[in-house]
Amino acid sequence: MPIKQNKTAEIELAAATIKDQEKEETDFLYWQIQLQRMNVLPSGDRVLLDAACGSGTFGLSIVNGKALVAGIDICKTAVSSGKVRSKKQRLDFLSIVGDLENLPLKDNSVDTYLCRAALHHFVSVKPVIQEISRVLKPEGAIVFIEPNGSNPLVKLSTLGEKFSGNLLLSLGLDTPNETIHDHTCYLEALEQHGFSGVRISSCYPGSLPPLPQK
Repeated sequence: MPIKQNKTAEIELAAATIKDQEKEETDFLYWQIQLQRMNVLPSGDRVLLDAACGSGTFGLSIVNGKALVAGIDICKTAVSSGKVRSKKQRLDFLSIVGDLENLPLKDNSVDTYLCRAALHHFVSVKPVIQEISRVLKPEGAIVFIEPNGSNPLVKLSTLGEKFSGNLLLSLGLDTPNETIHDHTCYLEALEQHGFSGVRISSCYPGSLPPLPQK
């Protein structure tokens, strides 16, 4: 397992999966409903940071023009794709090329920090959450949508990948950075940086209904 994230591998994966990201609109609708229920989506002149945004489709779809979306990704090709998409749809989108471990943003500049399916590509989430604590406004909200290493099904899936000889890696659908964190890793890092009121909900679109929030 690498000690630090292989940035080049992440850039290549983001560029290779741009078209796949744009085909997930049913998934986006599901999460839009869930996040509306949680009352964490910004509106008006507030800013949602779509962290590791890829082509920007997720953040743009769930906000749906009701707030400014700032999309940041380490892959310039992916971010450029998001900029083109936002212009076609006439949506407010600020495209940023950058690293989640070193955000090129001012302190206290983000209302909602949204990160979907990216944190398990970091060996440790602590540097990422440290940056979140810097850029997020005091009254801001954080949303992580990630595979939970505490989930028995996720553990089984991880074992299956190992026995298959890293099939996803050979197909170019994953990177050597993958580290499935359990929920305690997120809780510890968030508490370390002073975040409170953390809610955990287990769910998977198209499968079993969400478990009660904790």
